[in-house]
Amino acid sequence: MKKLINVIFALLFTTAFTACASPKLSPKSTPESVARQSVEALYKNDTHTLFKLMHFSKDKKERQQNTLKKMAISRNQQAKKKGGVASITSGTTNYVDDKNYAKVQVTAKFRDGDKITKHVTLIQVNSRWLIFLR
Repeated sequence: MKKLINVIFALLFTTAFTACASPKLSPKSTPESVARQSVEALYKNDTHTLFKLMHFSKDKKERQQNTLKKMAISRNQQAKKKGGVASITSGTTNYVDDKNYAKVQVTAKFRDGDKITKHVTLIQVNSRWLIFLR
């Protein structure tokens, strides 16, 4: 009986340890999903998520991050004045340079009925799409 309990405990421990150690698999990033996520993070003032979706220039990273922080605060205030973001959708995607760059049309619709459409430029780095800043 004691052996059975030890075996069950060992199996439970192994299962729990394996589950905690396994990396969470995320769906393959697409230019459209990354563009939508970045616009959503911008309007929520979620710079943590926003920075994860960005491809920063090594020599300009700090300046680009500071600019994005200010932009996120501004867009968040803009969204609040419009009653919040109702939805964010992606439209057409145009690929450039052997599909290593993409330009995605993204529309943010607000609760007051207003909408803003912008184009987001992305770059593919190590099979992952990121927002491309110049």
